[in-house]
Amino acid sequence: MKRRGYIVRTELRDELNELLPALSERSGIDDLRVQGKDGTGRKTEIPWTRIYSQSRAPSATSGWDLVFLFSAAGNRAYLSLNQGTTRWDGVQFVPQPESDLKARTGWARSLLNTNGPFPAGWTTKIQLDNEVSRLGTAYELG
Repeated sequence: MKRRGYIVRTELRDELNELLPALSERSGIDDLRVQGKDGTGRKTEIPWTRIYSQSRAPSATSGWDLVFLFSAAGNRAYLSLNQGTTRWDGVQFVPQPESDLKARTGWARSLLNTNGPFPAGWTTKIQLDNEVSRLGTAYELG
């Protein structure tokens, strides 16, 4: 778990930070940042590292990000255009309603499909194998 946390919070973050100038230039977004999380205190079942716009997605629960999601077993990783899939209820993060996630995902896919189908090798389904929390399922829907 310590090694996993270091990879997610530090190694991958540092690698992606090196790409930010080129991504900013190509996208026209000048406030890109990188954040990695694997839990605070207790380790989360599904760690992630995201590339986000500070003004458009200031927290992982809002806006859209490019996010690396790692399966619970650590045997798969996905790069996803994903939305904020949870909200803080004052005690813990809880998934957004499934219908809301599906509606926003459908909207985003319709925009991305305007020039034809997704490239070969891309998938619209991810499998994170969460067993402890519902957050992995929300990430899959997002």
